[in-house]
Amino acid sequence: MNNILSREDVFHIATWKDCYYRLETDRFVVGNGQIERSWLLKGSKLTPEGLTDKLRGRQWLTSGANAAEAYRHPFSAGSRFDDIEAKAVVDNRHGLAAEHWRISLLMRYGTLDIKLVVRLYPQLPVIRTALLFRKNAAGKVIQSIPASVTAAGGLLLDTNNSERSMLPDDYVDMLPLRLQHGRWQAAKFRDVTDTNNNLASIETGLLYPNEKLSLRGNVLVINDLLSGDGLTIVKESPTTCGQLNDCGTDFQFIGRSLFVRGSSVTEADLDLGEHSEDDVHEGFVRAYGSAVGVWSGGDYESMHWLHQYALAQKPIVPERDLFVMSNTWGDRSKDARICESFILEELDAAARLGVTHLQIDDGWEHGITMNSVQASVAGGGQWGSYYEADAAFWSVHQGRFPHSLHSVMQRAGEYGIRVGLWFSPDATNYYGQWRQDADTLLGLHTIWGIDYFKLDGIHLRSKRGERNLIAMMDAVTEATGGKVYFNLDATAEVRFGYFSDMPYGGIFLENRYTDWRNYYPHWTLRNLWQLARWMPAQRLQMEALNVERNSQQYPNDPLAPAACGIAYSLAAALMSNPLLWMELSSLSDSAAAIMGKLIKRYLTYRDELLGGHIVPIGDEPCGTGWTGFQSVVNSSTGYVLVFREFTQQQTSTIKLWNLPKAARLELQHILSSDAKQDAETHDFTMETETDVTGNLTFSLPAPFTFALYRYRIAPHLPEPASHTR
Repeated sequence: MNNILSREDVFHIATWKDCYYRLETDRFVVGNGQIERSWLLKGSKLTPEGLTDKLRGRQWLTSGANAAEAYRHPFSAGSRFDDIEAKAVVDNRHGLAAEHWRISLLMRYGTLDIKLVVRLYPQLPVIRTALLFRKNAAGKVIQSIPASVTAAGGLLLDTNNSERSMLPDDYVDMLPLRLQHGRWQAAKFRDVTDTNNNLASIETGLLYPNEKLSLRGNVLVINDLLSGDGLTIVKESPTTCGQLNDCGTDFQFIGRSLFVRGSSVTEADLDLGEHSEDDVHEGFVRAYGSAVGVWSGGDYESMHWLHQYALAQKPIVPERDLFVMSNTWGDRSKDARICESFILEELDAAARLGVTHLQIDDGWEHGITMNSVQASVAGGGQWGSYYEADAAFWSVHQGRFPHSLHSVMQRAGEYGIRVGLWFSPDATNYYGQWRQDADTLLGLHTIWGIDYFKLDGIHLRSKRGERNLIAMMDAVTEATGGKVYFNLDATAEVRFGYFSDMPYGGIFLENRYTDWRNYYPHWTLRNLWQLARWMPAQRLQMEALNVERNSQQYPNDPLAPAACGIAYSLAAALMSNPLLWMELSSLSDSAAAIMGKLIKRYLTYRDELLGGHIVPIGDEPCGTGWTGFQSVVNSSTGYVLVFREFTQQQTSTIKLWNLPKAARLELQHILSSDAKQDAETHDFTMETETDVTGNLTFSLPAPFTFALYRYRIAPHLPEPASHTR
């Protein structure tokens, strides 16, 4: 549907499923059956009025005649809009996202147009908003807002402290909270994993009415200490490692007024011209967005809201989004071995192991990059300006693949293995060659059936570059009906992070190597464990290495990869999309046999396992404790993957999520580190019971062992065993 109206309309309402919006003379309201937001339009400015949890009848915001504006930016033709219009369309991001309603409220401020885009999902308690800016045809002159001229209401300060209540000059959302007794939790994230290994950090505190406090992070969780009701705010942007035009903070409290800071847009960015996201060719530049949601309960309900929010943007489609992928780069041969005969050997090995996808990294292409072993004889190799160096840069290397990709794709088809390719977008003129890049990828998709592309070598330096890269992915996605999946490399430079509005694929998280001693299984396990609290683990690719390589690099190290073993290395990645970062054809026979048994067994249960809500359990992995994951499939069924790290503690009592107290469980053993077991002996079922706090006691036979169980609540079991085995 499409509704356009002017400010003169006294009242208009539009609906789709349980979603609705109302544009009145003095109010704009959006919502669905669970949540509602409203803004006042009085005085020709937009100010926040309400945020309602409709299931619990709770109003989270306070509003008044002197309320601050709903957003603020460092440029404007004035603080009052001249005209306003609204429209709504049903959207699914070319088949990638859940079907939802996209509402656009266009406000004209003299020479500046600002569009507030709201996304609503049926029956989900989340409202996403984003601001888009453009110069309009009325002129080019834009006057700057004087910084900090308006005060946030509610602070009780002496005169000599009054400047602390002044508004920030760049924010994309504002929530004047009504809450008196609340606790906040801010989660800050890092990517650039080549140099970062502590990817999530948490800061907590209590609301204080006279505090001016700045916080970094992408997620802010607020709990009402008296009722258990919760409010979650997400800044939809890169991490602090990658934000453009960074203002130095993400969330700011001024008393109980909360601001989502940092639009990323400057006045210079308004000259970008043609746009290519949702508002194609309309000249808009998109700021970082925000999402707000309501829930009630405790930690699990908070995590579950984040899971629902993320899956609304990109639901898990097993045949597209779940895989066990191999990539040979982890053995550090770089592109030296990449050729037709080697890839055919890798496909043979992949088929024996049960690998579903094989990704050919840098080296399949005609051109030479700076990562190539041939870079020293090719003038250093290219990195960024590929077409300028060679118009045929991204054609298949005829010397390495004399039959182009015919033989490779034929062999892969016989095995039912899907092939992916490494690709680095051309950075010339801030990724201005994005149309040519899109055509290159579409050609590889059309000719060879390539559906998976690892995007690497990206360094975002401007909104122009950000917009052009998104335009490239959007064009490929639209042309293929959502069939292409992008592995978005997050290992270096300035990239999109975890929470940008990016439904195009998943995150290739790490490059770690035993050659450099920067790989330990418990480090990978910890990174997944930390991130799974805040985002779907299924969106992450976590790596397993050939731990038999380079054992001499870890002398006298009890946590060395070789001490953990190949099964343990793989298990650390099972709750994600496992990446076998190795040359499969170079595995020893014993290691290949272990991997093959585990992978084939895992794939039997994978779709249900990764179809659940994956949450961390036990202690944070450190190499010397008990830890794991739980996949909550529904209220009565799920999976538990438990690890005994390097510890002499033979048993551990671990709290499970979303189970009734003293729940009687039927626990089915799926797989474990005991690879000597035949497939027939894997399936055994035991009976057990959680205690009154939801804890379950596990036992594993030795350090560096693990076990995966499927549980089912069975209310009429006989007396349970004292613990699992």
